[in-house]
Amino acid sequence: MNIARDFDLNAISPLFIENPYPTLDMLRQESPVHENSDGSVYLTRYQDCLAVYRSRDMLSDKTEAFGEKFGQCPLLEHHTTSLIFNDPPYHTVVRKLISGAFTPRKLREMEALIETIVDDLLDTIAEQNTIDMVADFGTILPTEIISFMLGIPKDFRQKLRGYSIS
Repeated sequence: MNIARDFDLNAISPLFIENPYPTLDMLRQESPVHENSDGSVYLTRYQDCLAVYRSRDMLSDKTEAFGEKFGQCPLLEHHTTSLIFNDPPYHTVVRKLISGAFTPRKLREMEALIETIVDDLLDTIAEQNTIDMVADFGTILPTEIISFMLGIPKDFRQKLRGYSIS
């Protein structure tokens, strides 16, 4: 087996989880721009990441491409209105508006709250026979944190979560 050639991020081994550095070093040397089996690309060198980050071809706003692929649907609306899928100048304006809430100091101030929310969610999950980590944890956690930041009352958060999922 050629580790660099056969590496697949979608099927990583426990050895990689335990210590990824030998594999990452080999990838940097033998396959720095590595294509995974699903067609996605894995970059292992800083210079390549920086080049992609600065490339106009790699902008997040893919409204036209998504429209052709998905047509008019909720996924298209999500991919054309969410902050992470937008580029400057819109992204910059919104990011400046919200950046003050995510400073290291503000996040440290919220650490105890976040730990409490996570503990409560994990306690609830532990009582269930089966779990769906996305529905039972992944969609609830950010909604709870953002709701707290915005001062939204607890009794309205379930409804807000429904809006954010739809």
